[in-house]
Amino acid sequence: MFIKKNFRGIRVTYVINNQYRDTNTGYSLMLASSAVGAAEFIKFDADVVFDTKILRALIDSDLPNVLCIDRNIALAEEEVKVIADDNMRLLEIGKSLDPKMALGESIGIEKISAATAHLLFPN
Repeated sequence: MFIKKNFRGIRVTYVINNQYRDTNTGYSLMLASSAVGAAEFIKFDADVVFDTKILRALIDSDLPNVLCIDRNIALAEEEVKVIADDNMRLLEIGKSLDPKMALGESIGIEKISAATAHLLFPN
């Protein structure tokens, strides 16, 4: 409700995952499929605090799909670790990855193209 109250003119659709404790964020994203459809979108984890420069860079990026990472963090078990190739293409992501192999931690902000949204949310 904070967004709706403080940022008038922005269309906001709230999707509630009543099974969050059992299903976590992946299922929450699937619940948003009818609201997103096959449109480009930016996904934020609900607990992310970030500099607005990150959002501006993400929106301005010519790349269709972008995963934001923090490369300046000590990686342990809890972090969602990211492994990428030499061209910065995502190879693996997850908490169980070897921290020594990881480039950094996913900060929970991604830009998803319409083509990828179509793959995420097949009809």
